[in-house]
Amino acid sequence: MLRRTSCSAGLALFAVMSLAGPAHAAPEARLVTLPTVIAVAVTASSKPFGSRADQIAAAGYVEREYLQAGDANVYAHDAEGFATVRDGTVKYVTRFIVRMPSDPARFSGTVWVELLNPTARYDQDVFGALSMEHYLRRGDIYVGLMVKPVAARTIAANYDLKNTPKRYQTLSFPNPRPDLCAPPGNGTTSFKESEDGLAWDIVSQAGAVLRSPVGPLAGYRVQRVFASGYSQTANYLVTYINAVLPTVRTPTGAPVFDGYLLGARTANWTPINQCAPVFAREAPQQRLRDAGVPVINVNTETDVPGTAAARRADDARFRLWEVAGAGHSNQDSRGRTTADRDFKDTPFPALVITCVNKITSFPSRYALNAAQGALDRWVRDGVAPFSAERLQFANNAIARDVHGNALGGLRLPSIDVPLSEYQGSNKFAGQGANFCFLLGSEIAFDEAKLKSLYPTPDNYLQKLSQAAQAAVSRGILEKVDAEELLANARLR
Repeated sequence: MLRRTSCSAGLALFAVMSLAGPAHAAPEARLVTLPTVIAVAVTASSKPFGSRADQIAAAGYVEREYLQAGDANVYAHDAEGFATVRDGTVKYVTRFIVRMPSDPARFSGTVWVELLNPTARYDQDVFGALSMEHYLRRGDIYVGLMVKPVAARTIAANYDLKNTPKRYQTLSFPNPRPDLCAPPGNGTTSFKESEDGLAWDIVSQAGAVLRSPVGPLAGYRVQRVFASGYSQTANYLVTYINAVLPTVRTPTGAPVFDGYLLGARTANWTPINQCAPVFAREAPQQRLRDAGVPVINVNTETDVPGTAAARRADDARFRLWEVAGAGHSNQDSRGRTTADRDFKDTPFPALVITCVNKITSFPSRYALNAAQGALDRWVRDGVAPFSAERLQFANNAIARDVHGNALGGLRLPSIDVPLSEYQGSNKFAGQGANFCFLLGSEIAFDEAKLKSLYPTPDNYLQKLSQAAQAAVSRGILEKVDAEELLANARLR
């Protein structure tokens, strides 16, 4: 079932660099070894968890899965907040999935590495799902990387029941000091036998091997590699940039990641190891350091109350987009998940969520697509993205207009020409899992209000078209997404 690539751990040393300029000098930088990468065969009875091969084939894309094995450190913080080695040389095995043009000539040169979100206790490719069409039309390569042991445990124990031969029994995130502390999450999301803090070297080594001429992207002219994370894994990237990135480098000075995209950051600093403290929202560790390369942070309305204390001003290498009206999760993200399909006929229960209000259909993926296009142009062409105002607050809450929609922030056409009141959170109806606080609400305007705002359908379409053109000109909405938005509006 396994096929080893020509890449091995005995090859030359690679490293990640930081151009960041912290107030205090970082410790001596460490080199990162190139990991072993093993291709996992796809058969009729053994397929990757979260596969989208059937969704991307018509666009000329193929999907491949690899095991990544190497040695990782467990880090702690030094007095200045930088990473210092607590335990070294822990052997791990994780996985990543690659979606790429079958023809290398169609490759754009851009690789997006998403740290897969493990909040539901299995891998979720949030960017991979919401921005799939964006990657396909541009010719980008997408890579989804497993970073947390709970996801490995879930798919090895449940999804692997459907695979013959098994795919995930060798996944391993061992804890070198299992008795040092009780695992976080009461043993449901972290475990004594495994160590969440192996993620940092896993991320660095994945970035390095994707650039390697003998790695899994051999034959593809890789020019830019970006790291991205959504929600929990956006918080991972805060820890990575603040604590780990300043302590690692490459001999050539080339970064493993040319830029970072943080989506829906919740201001929950990810502990550097699973025994380390969790910092308060107001703590300085929550404030993002200079990464030395461009960073865009796209937060939804849901996230802003929790991240306002850690806001950073836009500068030559940073943009913060707070998307008015957007929910942390929405109908789009929930509808695109492959979990129900992948866990069918297994003991793992489907996630049932019942909220009071309609779960929002606000198209926040348009902002994510625009941010990825903007970050790529920023690195490739030196064109700085649009600098948006922050969401406004009044009486310690997001300020709202006469329609109940947020004031300020990054504004897509759906918020400036609204048909509904959009709120960043929802209310729990008392059934299923209580994730409603992460799900936006959508409360449709009644007919009388719609008639007062838009006397005729053509009047509505004209206003929406004008707002879409303005958003495209600012670079916060891609032209193809604007066309989709308007086409959908005509079908109402």
